[in-house]
Amino acid sequence: MDWASRKKLTFLAALAVIVIGGALLLVFPLLNRPATCSDKKKNGTEAGVDCGGACQYLCQEQVVPLELVWTRALLSGPKRVNLVAYLRNENKTAGVQKASYKFTLYDNKGDVVVIKEGTTDVAANGSIAIFSGPIDVGERKVQSTTFEWTSPLYFSTLSEKSLASKIETVDTKLDKTEATTHLYATLRNTTRLEYRSVPVVVILYNKEDNAVLVSRTVLDRLLPEEKTDISFSWNLVLPDEIAKIEVLPYFGQFN
Repeated sequence: MDWASRKKLTFLAALAVIVIGGALLLVFPLLNRPATCSDKKKNGTEAGVDCGGACQYLCQEQVVPLELVWTRALLSGPKRVNLVAYLRNENKTAGVQKASYKFTLYDNKGDVVVIKEGTTDVAANGSIAIFSGPIDVGERKVQSTTFEWTSPLYFSTLSEKSLASKIETVDTKLDKTEATTHLYATLRNTTRLEYRSVPVVVILYNKEDNAVLVSRTVLDRLLPEEKTDISFSWNLVLPDEIAKIEVLPYFGQFN
């Protein structure tokens, strides 16, 4: 082989090495990507596809589905109702953040009166009341209410600090006038954490354990270990004797 042929062969060999080396540099990272929680594969420490293990979200088989206990439209005043869905989360350390939902209110003819949509967090290990209202219904007779989730429910394991959050009801007082009903409650922050914009739902039950009144307010601020008074009011008086009062504050485990 003459000198020119050898030089040409050496050049081609070097070019082949460069091309193959470049291809390997491009392909190797694709073939050896570290496991992530968004690659649509079960890898790394994951218990399922992009769930469990080191991932933020738990797999469906790792959680107990939320229980919808009941949903109702309850009078809040003349020609007005409040909507409420009462749910229970039996997962002791897992909750849901920013789940989308929809209420649908029907009249006695089966026609839709209103559809109300929103988002909510679901705290771990307890009950939650999702509230919407007040809603003007005019002369229409309300017949039924449905509640449904409009987005997938992704459960996350909460931190020990979040799970320790608690706001307790210290006292309640019910007051009725000729045309109104008022409820006064005292809440206490049992932790050394400060809470802001805390939604609080109250439900009043009769002797048959049926919900007859519901309302909602928001605490602007609750300092560590502080007590605070809140109030709820309705422009009506119910003939039912109130046998139980349930106050459900949501203290923001995802904050």
